[in-house]
Amino acid sequence: MQEHGGGGGIRTHGRVTPTTVFKTAAFNRSATPPARATMLPEPSLKNQENPPVTVCPCGFGIIAQDRFQEESVEKLKVLFHVNEPDRWKVALGNITNLIKDVGSEAVDVVLIANGQGINAYAEADKVETMSGLAAQGVQFCACNNSLKMMCDAGNVCMRHESLPSFVTVVPAGITAIVKKQQEGYAYVKP
Repeated sequence: MQEHGGGGGIRTHGRVTPTTVFKTAAFNRSATPPARATMLPEPSLKNQENPPVTVCPCGFGIIAQDRFQEESVEKLKVLFHVNEPDRWKVALGNITNLIKDVGSEAVDVVLIANGQGINAYAEADKVETMSGLAAQGVQFCACNNSLKMMCDAGNVCMRHESLPSFVTVVPAGITAIVKKQQEGYAYVKP
């Protein structure tokens, strides 16, 4: 008979009773990876007594999450700045995608064009796209300083009355940009 530990070739620290061996497992004992455990209930369960939960991706536990808090969030405020003619296609695409994603009622979009960027207000294909976006609430602005500068330089000369009806002229584009940022608008320069 052996004097120390258990049998079977496993060394234990005790003399007669082997020491318990603890094995590790997933924190919640489910062994379900977090990616599969993040499914939330359908919105029809909004008035449930217990809020929906999501397993924290780091595996340390469970986090309560109010899935419906998005409804109480105020509108997104986004400012697009275009001062280069070749950035218009990207800007208009970004705006279109943003509205498709969150809906026109959930976002306040302002686009300010200055410098060479104001030339797009004279391009029929871009104006058509802008017109559709303006109908969804997007505000388009043109810098008056840029309008004057472009005309004085002999480039495209656009007067206030020749701009599309949905375009608002601001005295200085840079000042309008800074004011919008102070109002909490996210700045995007495509």
